[in-house]
Amino acid sequence: MAGIRYVTLGCKANQYDTGAMEALLTAHGYPTCGRGEVPQAVVVNSCTVTEESDRKTRQTLRRMGKQYPDALLVLCGCSAQRDPESYLEMDEVDCVLGTGNREAVLFAVEQGRKGEKLNLVEEPSHFFEEMGVAATHRTRGYLKIQDGCDRYCSYCIIPKVRGPVRSREMDNLVKEAGAMAESGIREIVLTGIRLISFGRDRGESLMDAVEAVAALPGVERIRLGSLDPDEVDGAFIRRAAAEQKLCHHFHLSLQSGCDAVLHRMNRRYTTGEFRAVADGIRAAMPDAGITTDVLCGFVGETEEEHRATCRFLREVGFSRLHVFPYSKRAGTVAAGLPGHLSRQVKQERARELIALGEELESAFVQRFLGQKLRAVFETREGDALVGYTGNYIRVSAPGARGELGRSRTVEIIGERRGTALCRPVD
Repeated sequence: MAGIRYVTLGCKANQYDTGAMEALLTAHGYPTCGRGEVPQAVVVNSCTVTEESDRKTRQTLRRMGKQYPDALLVLCGCSAQRDPESYLEMDEVDCVLGTGNREAVLFAVEQGRKGEKLNLVEEPSHFFEEMGVAATHRTRGYLKIQDGCDRYCSYCIIPKVRGPVRSREMDNLVKEAGAMAESGIREIVLTGIRLISFGRDRGESLMDAVEAVAALPGVERIRLGSLDPDEVDGAFIRRAAAEQKLCHHFHLSLQSGCDAVLHRMNRRYTTGEFRAVADGIRAAMPDAGITTDVLCGFVGETEEEHRATCRFLREVGFSRLHVFPYSKRAGTVAAGLPGHLSRQVKQERARELIALGEELESAFVQRFLGQKLRAVFETREGDALVGYTGNYIRVSAPGARGELGRSRTVEIIGERRGTALCRPVD
């Protein structure tokens, strides 16, 4: 039987959603395509966080349509939810479903016909959609425990396409985490659209979920996805520091290091409040890696506001930056604000921040020269094994292929372009 090919664009939550759809279709007799096989259907899971995300979605659809002209082409995810009709107008696309009912992918594959148009987009639910992921042989696995967002930052379209905040039932997430550990996954990454809000609708908290997963046999490490800094409080930090299986890596979403820009973005914290959270994490966990997102070239951002962001990034000393230029999204408050910057200015500022991020990452790695850290090796590059420490330092060490997936103690002996060169010592 011809199988299904999957293409995922965007965030960790999307990666989980694709895995869940793959598990559903596999259970109903639609295997995943092997290398070199021609699929009967292609499922593309899309992102719409930026204009570039939409461009990549369309580019991917055209490429898949050209490569597999006879395959049913199914588009799902955030971009499909935002604008299903425009995608159905593409010759390549046969079916669209959004973020509200991913189980409809089974109906699409079973009932869809090449050349016919099928719109299965529904409004996002107020309840968490339970879809388990098939067992995997990967070292790291994503476990989505929350969906939706209610923040409505002025630049962001995601609340409109992902729907309201909703959390997964604790029993269900623990059951899936246990299955992941039994399949050999060493590190479980808890993820969501607004992860820190997990449990708010159930009288629970994110740390409740962390501790429940940590109690499972076979779980070696737990890593958290992106967190809103204004909801990371002292109680969260104390519990995080006490949980030995929780990785000392915290991705605090900053967006700008200038208070005036944060206000225009409708972010709910100041740089001073953000700094206090970072300082609190480091006081409790001195080895912690703190990574962040920076949105550069926002509407009306002056050169001095950009400089303020650069200074703040240096002062906080992030271990890694994820930089992206502002992208105008129809339907957001920011789209109607005056003072949009040119593409050239945004790209120049992005290049500067990316270079700064590389500098900060190297400096963070060099702090640990001569120290011993635990790392899980995930891939092989040439003769070296590559993996990550708990505080999210990328490490490279000599080793045999059979060591992939193992947790090892390594000594950091050098640094090259943000990667720690190391040698196993256990």
